[in-house]
Amino acid sequence: MSFRRIKCFRDFFTFSGLVCVRKFSTVHSSHGKTADINRSSTAVSRAFIPLRYIPSSDLGHSVLANSDKDISLKIVQEGGTLSPKMVFAAKILSLSSSAVSLAMIPIISQLAARKSGTGTITAVLDSFFILYAFTPILLHQILVKRYIIDLYYNPNTEIFTSVHFGFFLGKRALRFRAEDVVDSNKSADMFRIWFPLATAVIYGKPLMLSLNEETYGDVEIFKKLTKNIKVTS
Repeated sequence: MSFRRIKCFRDFFTFSGLVCVRKFSTVHSSHGKTADINRSSTAVSRAFIPLRYIPSSDLGHSVLANSDKDISLKIVQEGGTLSPKMVFAAKILSLSSSAVSLAMIPIISQLAARKSGTGTITAVLDSFFILYAFTPILLHQILVKRYIIDLYYNPNTEIFTSVHFGFFLGKRALRFRAEDVVDSNKSADMFRIWFPLATAVIYGKPLMLSLNEETYGDVEIFKKLTKNIKVTS
């Protein structure tokens, strides 16, 4: 009788142990999944994405001075850097001139075909117009793509969102944290770029980030953004 009682107690403790272990593993797994979800919810893409894909609630507020108005920034008015209007105008002029260049190629070819001995001149002119038509690509890579026309900050997620003009003037965004900002003078990626026209490097991408405090509406956010950059007064 006592042997059966001992065996029952042993089976009970074994079953209780299995239940506790399974319950602990379930709680641990649920906690791990929750941590993964929280971590993935604040993960950001390292590539440019269309600005319209980002919800306004996740975007935060603009940190640039006068960015809510379609006017030049303070630093631009004082004769500093380029304004968004100037970059937009340069992009429009470049696309328009390229369209004219492409339209001129068949016209010149037809005019040259009417006269003999003009094949060399026609080839040179066609080559010139073709190269000239590709200037928007060069301008976009050197200036337009790197220029920040607006900058948002979400204090809840501590994520910055820089806004840039796309190739066809559509707005694109790059999301990052302050820890992702690297000084262009200290970044190894700048040695692999043909035109090192940048003040900061984010995810290996050179950007023209304004380092003037007056450009920003909040000094504390400016200091947080440029904590990895040596700002000269």
